[in-house]
Amino acid sequence: MAVIGIVTRFSPESRAITATDAAAFASAIARRSPAHRVRFFCASGAYDGAHAKSGTHDGFDVVRLDAGDPAKTGIRRLVGSLALGARLAWAARGCDVIVAQTDPPLLGLWVGALARLRGIPWVDWTMDLYPDAFVAAGLARETSIPIRVLRRLERLLRPTATIALGEGQGRYLRAIGRAGDELVLLPCGVPSEQRTPRPRSDAAPRAIRATYAGNIGQAHDVDRVVAAVRGLVDAGAQVTIAPSGAKADALRAAVVGIERVELRQGLSHDELAAIDFHIVSLSASWTHVCVPSKGVTAASLGGHVLFLGDGDSDSARHAGERCTVLPPSLSHDEVRARCRAIAETRRDAAASDVVSTGAVPAFAVHERGIEQAAALVTRLAGRPSTHGPDYTAVSATVDPRST
Repeated sequence: MAVIGIVTRFSPESRAITATDAAAFASAIARRSPAHRVRFFCASGAYDGAHAKSGTHDGFDVVRLDAGDPAKTGIRRLVGSLALGARLAWAARGCDVIVAQTDPPLLGLWVGALARLRGIPWVDWTMDLYPDAFVAAGLARETSIPIRVLRRLERLLRPTATIALGEGQGRYLRAIGRAGDELVLLPCGVPSEQRTPRPRSDAAPRAIRATYAGNIGQAHDVDRVVAAVRGLVDAGAQVTIAPSGAKADALRAAVVGIERVELRQGLSHDELAAIDFHIVSLSASWTHVCVPSKGVTAASLGGHVLFLGDGDSDSARHAGERCTVLPPSLSHDEVRARCRAIAETRRDAAASDVVSTGAVPAFAVHERGIEQAAALVTRLAGRPSTHGPDYTAVSATVDPRST
């Protein structure tokens, strides 16, 4: 029996979209290959701070490492994340193939080193890319010694295969020499079913609804988001702001006092499905380094995405006709004017009109990708192993079969 390991930061029960997708992938492998054992390695703290015990979860084992109380910002957070990545990689040392997401940062380097040491295949499942994010955030230069060292390690420890979030990110990974010999495209944030955009009814008129919901951090420009919000409000839209992340407080402060803006802690899928326009932001330097999943989710739930970013981003590509790109070349005033015009068109549309009715490309890519990725990992698990002694204890303190 081969053991397939999936390594990521957050637990299957958490609200983190990376963990949700990783859990769905683990279940898909377990269903496809019941002869193999699937183990999910994560930290004990969930995205919302909840904790749960190790045990069996929907066909796969869950192994949780105690992450303690991690720092929220600064060098302590970085050091803590690097240490957690090393511990997660070591916990998976008994596996015959390892699939590693890119959170905690640089997790792939730890897993790549372990895989090279043991002679086993590993798959790099790219979410946010590191060290690229350090460069995009202005924390380091591409030509600096630490980044050059990390780039060399990336090439030395190159994965057997790569799961990328989209065509654009896949091209980027190949260009920098980080992609494995095989590349599978698997969008993040695709819900279980696609919803149809909602036509408006003249018999029951209502205000246009818009939102910025989800993470807003180093990869996002608060001022551009506020410009989009003001444009939508100019057209009479009701706008809900439900941010999280490093710049959430800055966004809340910037929209306080704007008419028809409501502040919330979060929105459910059903609430998101009632939204006409979803603001999605990504600064130009972060294109392909980060692929915001909220755009895919929003379009899949029937809304229209106002994408403040480069049109080559996979977020825009996956949303297809349900996306309007507002490129970085636009000034804040132009963003505001464009958003107002788009919302006014929607507001004044006839009952039979909707913003867009086209299918969301992410659904077809995701359906094909999850099958290809599961088949790939299953095939790699069946390879003859070239590693030395088999480490059967996945953790000195945690038994994955315990409840």
